Amino acid sequence: AENLSLRQAHTLASRIEQEVRQELPEIDTINTHIETHLAAVATADRLQELASALQLHLADLCREFPEVQGFHDLQVRTVEGQVVVSCHCVLDGTLPVTRVHDLTTELELRIKQRFPQLFRATIHCEPPEAH
Repeated sequence: AENLSLRQAHTLASRIEQEVRQELPEIDTINTHIETHLAAVATADRLQELASALQLHLADLCREFPEVQGFHDLQVRTVEGQVVVSCHCVLDGTLPVTRVHDLTTELELRIKQRFPQLFRATIHCEPPEAH
């Protein structure tokens, strides 16, 4: 609960650590992290909603950028409490690497502009035959 004092939160965390040690004696070290509800990690439902909205946005980007032949392997997850997104982007295999780099940078920027809650968006580009 957000209204706990540090003393109360520490007592609760210590109790949980003790229960884990009793259940799993093979664990050597337990390091708890006190977090408020407001900063809680996004729920699976919210991540799924975000993934659905991202799929629609990626389809829009395909229409906007003719070099983009499609996206696949979209992953939305939390890493250390931050929401990160990664996907694969199929591009024409004859494009120069410099254009691929610029295009990837622009696509990642557009994704983060549309979804500012993202900590990071990473796009892995590949030619059609690699898909």
